[in-house]
Amino acid sequence: MRDDLEASIGDNDSEPEAPRPAPRKSEPVDATPPPPKPVIKIEPRKGEGGKGMIILVVAAVIFLGGILGGTAYTSKQGWFTFKDLFTLKFKKLGDIPAVDKWLIENGYREVPLTGAVEIVDDSVKAKQVHRNDLGVTLIVVEGKVINRTNKVQSGIKIQAGLKNANGDVVATASSYCGVAFADAELASLGRQEILDITDTSSGRDMKCMEVTQNSVQPFTIIFFDYPAETELKVSSPQVVEFKTLGE
Repeated sequence: MRDDLEASIGDNDSEPEAPRPAPRKSEPVDATPPPPKPVIKIEPRKGEGGKGMIILVVAAVIFLGGILGGTAYTSKQGWFTFKDLFTLKFKKLGDIPAVDKWLIENGYREVPLTGAVEIVDDSVKAKQVHRNDLGVTLIVVEGKVINRTNKVQSGIKIQAGLKNANGDVVATASSYCGVAFADAELASLGRQEILDITDTSSGRDMKCMEVTQNSVQPFTIIFFDYPAETELKVSSPQVVEFKTLGE
């Protein structure tokens, strides 16, 4: 009996289980929207608006002064005058060398043709070739031309005349450049063969197709028909025709 009581007491000596915490109640969610944030404005300091207007006016004065000063200079040079400015003829701005150069470099304007195709000094010579087979004495004028333009030229045509004792032109003949004849050819080729060569705009062997800058080409002008004058003089040959390649 005592042993049972002690066992019972021993069993009761174990510590009781700690109570579990009660579940927390969820707090209600506040659905009230937050108050709007205040709009903060920074008022300009006194006088700041006036400074901005002054800067604008100064910039306008400088801009206008630049236009008037520039126009005064270009007007003095004869490129762009005040009359052109006030009548809105702004295309004449292209006459200003710096503007013209910029337009050309950027492809807005074609490079203008300068220079000329000229007869080479002291290159012109005249001679006679007797052609018994044709019943005529050929008057042959030989010389050279040079392309002094800034572009490639083609179809360069040269003309000369025969003058009598009174200075009247009694005959004319022409030839394209790039044409030269050997003495044997002048003594043997037929009239039409010679004319077919001198009248071809591309020249002999296509030498008149592309005459580059400062390139020199020969020409030969041949007179078949002319009056039987006792005295004839060859007038100075002149370049009468040429075409800029690609234009």
